[in-house]
Amino acid sequence: PPVAPINQLEAARNEINVLLQQNQYQAAFTKAVSTSNTDMAVYVCSRANINAVLGGSAPQLSQPILLCLMQQLGAALPTTESPDFLNIELEWLQEIALVLNPSDPNIQRHVPQVLQQLVGCLNQKIAQGNPQLRRPLQMLLQVIRGMQMG
Repeated sequence: PPVAPINQLEAARNEINVLLQQNQYQAAFTKAVSTSNTDMAVYVCSRANINAVLGGSAPQLSQPILLCLMQQLGAALPTTESPDFLNIELEWLQEIALVLNPSDPNIQRHVPQVLQQLVGCLNQKIAQGNPQLRRPLQMLLQVIRGMQMG
Protein backbone atom coordinates (compact mmCIF):
# COMPACT_ATOMS: atom_id res chain seq x y z
CA PRO A 1 0.00 0.00 0.00
CA PRO A 2 1.21 3.56 -0.67
CA VAL A 3 2.74 5.20 2.38
CA ALA A 4 0.73 8.19 3.55
CA PRO A 5 2.79 11.39 3.35
CA ILE A 6 3.91 12.58 6.76
CA ASN A 7 1.94 15.57 7.86
CA GLN A 8 4.18 18.51 6.89
CA LEU A 9 3.66 20.32 10.17
CA GLU A 10 4.46 17.17 12.09
CA ALA A 11 7.66 16.77 10.06
CA ALA A 12 8.55 20.41 10.70
CA ARG A 13 7.96 19.95 14.43
CA ASN A 14 10.23 16.92 14.53
CA GLU A 15 12.94 18.80 12.68
CA ILE A 16 12.60 21.79 15.01
CA ASN A 17 12.92 19.53 18.07
CA VAL A 18 16.12 17.99 16.73
CA LEU A 19 17.61 21.40 15.90
CA LEU A 20 16.73 22.73 19.37
CA GLN A 21 18.35 19.72 21.01
CA GLN A 22 21.50 20.57 19.05
CA ASN A 23 21.23 24.22 20.17
CA GLN A 24 20.90 25.24 16.53
CA TYR A 25 18.53 28.05 17.39
CA GLN A 26 18.88 30.08 14.21
CA ALA A 27 18.08 26.99 12.10
CA ALA A 28 15.18 25.89 14.34
CA PHE A 29 13.53 29.31 14.38
CA THR A 30 14.16 29.85 10.67
CA LYS A 31 12.39 26.55 10.01
CA ALA A 32 9.49 27.57 12.24
CA VAL A 33 8.87 31.02 10.77
CA SER A 34 9.36 29.81 7.20
CA THR A 35 6.32 27.52 7.53
CA SER A 36 4.32 30.79 7.80
CA ASN A 37 2.12 29.02 10.30
CA THR A 38 1.77 31.08 13.47
CA ASP A 39 1.22 27.89 15.50
CA MET A 40 4.70 26.79 14.50
CA ALA A 41 6.21 30.05 15.79
CA VAL A 42 4.46 29.53 19.11
CA TYR A 43 5.55 25.89 19.12
CA VAL A 44 9.25 26.63 18.67
CA CYS A 45 9.07 29.26 21.43
CA SER A 46 7.32 26.81 23.74
CA ARG A 47 10.12 24.28 23.21
CA ALA A 48 13.11 26.62 23.38
CA ASN A 49 14.78 28.14 26.42
CA ILE A 50 14.17 31.87 26.08
CA ASN A 51 17.26 32.72 28.15
CA ALA A 52 19.48 30.56 25.97
CA VAL A 53 18.06 32.05 22.79
CA LEU A 54 17.67 35.72 23.71
CA GLY A 55 19.23 36.21 27.11
CA GLY A 56 22.94 36.16 26.36
CA SER A 57 25.17 39.08 25.44
CA ALA A 58 23.78 38.82 21.92
CA PRO A 59 20.63 37.06 20.71
CA GLN A 60 21.17 33.70 19.02
CA LEU A 61 18.79 34.72 16.26
CA SER A 62 19.40 37.08 13.35
CA GLN A 63 17.47 40.34 13.22
CA PRO A 64 15.34 39.22 10.23
CA ILE A 65 14.31 36.07 12.11
CA LEU A 66 13.54 38.08 15.25
CA LEU A 67 11.32 40.37 13.20
CA CYS A 68 9.51 37.45 11.51
CA LEU A 69 9.03 35.82 14.89
CA MET A 70 7.65 39.05 16.34
CA GLN A 71 5.23 39.32 13.44
CA GLN A 72 4.00 35.75 13.74
CA LEU A 73 3.69 35.73 17.54
CA GLY A 74 1.81 39.01 17.33
CA ALA A 75 -0.52 37.62 14.68
CA ALA A 76 -1.22 34.59 16.88
CA LEU A 77 -2.14 36.69 19.94
CA PRO A 78 -5.75 37.68 19.16
CA THR A 79 -6.84 34.09 18.52
CA THR A 80 -4.84 32.35 21.26
CA GLU A 81 -7.09 31.02 24.02
CA SER A 82 -4.69 28.91 26.05
CA PRO A 83 -3.21 30.84 29.03
CA ASP A 84 0.02 28.85 28.72
CA PHE A 85 0.50 29.79 25.08
CA LEU A 86 -0.51 33.39 25.75
CA ASN A 87 2.18 33.63 28.40
CA ILE A 88 4.74 32.22 25.98
CA GLU A 89 3.71 34.67 23.25
CA LEU A 90 3.87 37.65 25.59
CA GLU A 91 7.14 36.62 27.19
CA TRP A 92 8.85 36.14 23.84
CA LEU A 93 7.38 39.31 22.36
CA GLN A 94 8.70 41.31 25.32
CA GLU A 95 12.18 39.81 25.00
CA ILE A 96 12.25 40.24 21.23
CA ALA A 97 11.27 43.88 21.66
CA LEU A 98 14.35 44.31 23.85
CA VAL A 99 16.84 42.68 21.47
CA LEU A 100 15.39 43.81 18.15
CA ASN A 101 17.42 46.56 16.51
CA PRO A 102 15.00 48.61 14.38
CA SER A 103 17.86 50.41 12.66
CA ASP A 104 19.51 47.18 11.49
CA PRO A 105 19.87 47.61 7.70
CA ASN A 106 18.55 44.08 7.10
CA ILE A 107 15.16 44.83 8.61
CA GLN A 108 14.89 48.62 8.78
CA ARG A 109 12.40 48.84 5.90
CA HIS A 110 10.05 46.27 7.39
CA VAL A 111 10.08 47.31 11.04
CA PRO A 112 7.41 50.07 10.92
CA GLN A 113 4.91 47.76 9.21
CA VAL A 114 5.51 44.88 11.63
CA LEU A 115 5.28 47.15 14.68
CA GLN A 116 2.09 48.73 13.39
CA GLN A 117 0.59 45.29 12.83
CA LEU A 118 1.68 44.21 16.31
CA VAL A 119 0.05 47.26 17.92
CA GLY A 120 -3.18 46.30 16.15
CA CYS A 121 -2.98 42.73 17.44
CA LEU A 122 -2.22 43.91 20.99
CA ASN A 123 -5.16 46.31 20.94
CA GLN A 124 -7.39 43.52 19.64
CA LYS A 125 -6.27 41.32 22.53
CA ILE A 126 -6.78 44.12 25.09
CA ALA A 127 -10.28 44.67 23.69
CA GLN A 128 -11.11 41.04 24.52
CA GLY A 129 -11.05 42.27 28.11
CA ASN A 130 -9.09 39.59 29.96
CA PRO A 131 -8.14 41.36 33.23
CA GLN A 132 -5.07 39.16 33.80
CA LEU A 133 -3.63 40.10 30.42
CA ARG A 134 -4.33 43.78 30.60
CA ARG A 135 -1.12 44.78 32.34
CA PRO A 136 1.37 42.66 30.35
CA LEU A 137 -0.32 43.68 27.10
CA GLN A 138 -0.17 47.35 27.99
CA MET A 139 3.46 47.08 29.04
CA LEU A 140 4.32 45.50 25.72
CA LEU A 141 2.33 48.17 23.92
CA GLN A 142 4.42 50.85 25.65
CA VAL A 143 7.65 49.19 24.56
CA ILE A 144 6.44 48.87 20.96
CA ARG A 145 5.28 52.49 20.89
CA GLY A 146 8.72 53.50 22.15
CA MET A 147 10.29 51.55 19.28
CA GLN A 148 8.01 53.27 16.80
CA MET A 149 9.27 56.65 17.97
CA GLY A 150 12.73 55.29 17.28
